[in-house]
Amino acid sequence: MGCEEIYLIPVVKNETIQKKLIRIIMASSLVALLLACAAFMGFDLIMFKKIKTRELMMTADLIAENSIAAIEFDDSETGLQIISTLKANPSIEAAAIYVKSRGVFVSFKRDTSSKDAIPEKPLQEGGYLESNSLKVFREFNINANSQIMVYIKSNLREIIQTLKQYLLILVAVLFGSAFIVYILATRLQRRISGPITHLAETAERVAEEKNYSIRATKSSDDELGSLVERFNDMLVQIQHQDAELHEAHDVMEKQVEVRTRELRQEIDVRRKTEEDLISAKEEAEKANNAKSEFLSRMSHELRTPMNAILGFGQLLKMDTKEDNPESRKNFVDQILKAGNHLLELINEVLDLSRIESGTMTLSIEGIAVNDLIEEVLVLINPLAETRNIDVSNRIPESENLVIQADRTRVKQILLNLLSNAVKYNKEYGSVSLGGFKTDEDTIRLQVTDTGKGIPLEKQMELFEPFQRLGEENSGIEGTGIGLTITKRLVELMGGSIHLESEEGKGSTFFIEFPQGILTTTPRGIKSDSMPENPEGDLPVPKVILYVEDNPANFELVRQVLVKRPKLSLVNATQAEKGLELAEKIRPDLIFMDINLPGMDGLEAFKELQKKESTKDIPVVALSANAMDSDISKAMGMGFKDYIVKPIDVKNFLNLVDGLVLS
Repeated sequence: MGCEEIYLIPVVKNETIQKKLIRIIMASSLVALLLACAAFMGFDLIMFKKIKTRELMMTADLIAENSIAAIEFDDSETGLQIISTLKANPSIEAAAIYVKSRGVFVSFKRDTSSKDAIPEKPLQEGGYLESNSLKVFREFNINANSQIMVYIKSNLREIIQTLKQYLLILVAVLFGSAFIVYILATRLQRRISGPITHLAETAERVAEEKNYSIRATKSSDDELGSLVERFNDMLVQIQHQDAELHEAHDVMEKQVEVRTRELRQEIDVRRKTEEDLISAKEEAEKANNAKSEFLSRMSHELRTPMNAILGFGQLLKMDTKEDNPESRKNFVDQILKAGNHLLELINEVLDLSRIESGTMTLSIEGIAVNDLIEEVLVLINPLAETRNIDVSNRIPESENLVIQADRTRVKQILLNLLSNAVKYNKEYGSVSLGGFKTDEDTIRLQVTDTGKGIPLEKQMELFEPFQRLGEENSGIEGTGIGLTITKRLVELMGGSIHLESEEGKGSTFFIEFPQGILTTTPRGIKSDSMPENPEGDLPVPKVILYVEDNPANFELVRQVLVKRPKLSLVNATQAEKGLELAEKIRPDLIFMDINLPGMDGLEAFKELQKKESTKDIPVVALSANAMDSDISKAMGMGFKDYIVKPIDVKNFLNLVDGLVLS
């Protein structure tokens, strides 16, 4: 651990530099004072032991000299009187005189109950400090043949009392010193913290105001003064560079604006012609591909129930000689089931054909939503009960919602959505219907289920004919064309439909119709002359692909494009997925984020240009990179336009109208 770590450990990192300096000064001073006091106390303790030992040695010498006669005449009574004089000293707890040849000559104990106060044998000459006493053994020669040893035991009350006094003095000195050091540190730290605080405030002000003309004030010629000078020099350089950058930016913007205007004027006519040709070619290719794909899927869907009908029919013919009614009943049930499925498929294909050809007859009238839902629930509840699904209408009767549409076709739409919500739901799940008025004078109905949900990448395929998203082998009946008809019918009646789904949580289908008024005489009209749709039949929605990894950005664009109901928006969160979708769905326009995870937007654009099927799709960059160099690079590569985030909604919609809806 380094020195810096040692003294910074107790310092709170987020405190001001003034408090840190005061803490450091006080800690250093108090630690030094503690060490000094500890040294003095240690020294006094050692000296006290030496003095006390010397004092006891002198007392032992005196006792030995006075006891020589008593020892020579073996007068223990006199010897006891001599040693008992030590009782006058309250610190002496025990004493004894040992004669080398006889052991203990005389002794006394202040505490007569103590058993270990007098050692049986003397130790070597010297002083012995124990936890609560000091013992002294003093050797004395009477003559050449006779030696005695004087033992004295003294308590340490005097030392302990002295230590207590020292501690009280130490505490008083520490508190007094701490107060004085705090006063001095508070005043002296300003010489260091003042310039630093001023420099920090100046830097913060420059950062907040973006004003590089502000300067810090130099208050000394030391290292802090040098730091202030360097800081001011740095601000001068930044100020000059900022001014030059703004000037260059203004000049470049004007040049780009002029040049862009010139280029756009030159290519407007050419681009319009090219777009018309590309659009016509794409429409022809789409129509041809759609026709081939439809026929292929239609063949497959017709052959599946037909296979069951013919197969079980042949089994019935072969089983004429055997008496097995259960087997025959099963064969007939399978034939009827396949026949009903085939009939449903044919009816839906006919509906789709009428819609596509424009011969679908609609009777547009005001419809009370709650009344219609009650009729639908009566039909759907038996199916729901077989799977323990709870179906509920959550539209209050007080809402009195009225839509302008064909009653029979709306009923068909709701039955299709509700039957799907029941069939593909989990057991003991729920289905709910809701509805409300929007701010655009429309009525929005919604069907919500608790099924397994639909992955985002498969949601665009949901409304394609014969597309069941992998549920073909699930055992759940379905033609794969119901949602296609639902979408076309909704659009034919001037409405719209979209889906919100999350895997593992369920799906919600939203259908939106014009708000209506209840009438007593419904009127049948052809779909191409509906007064509620002055623009005539709604065309197939244009598709926009938005390659964006940020959900918030995608949601913003989705909400903006709600104002263009003729447009359908698809999202890809990675460039690789965007390339795959672009080739698959052939969108009318691609918005491309530049900073994408993995492959970036510029590389993705290059890949689009390499493929014959995607090279003519207009691509618009939609990015937060606002530098002129970024914009010029993208436009030079062939992007149709470059939109800088945050977007201007009005200009954004104008651009979309020009590229897709014009």
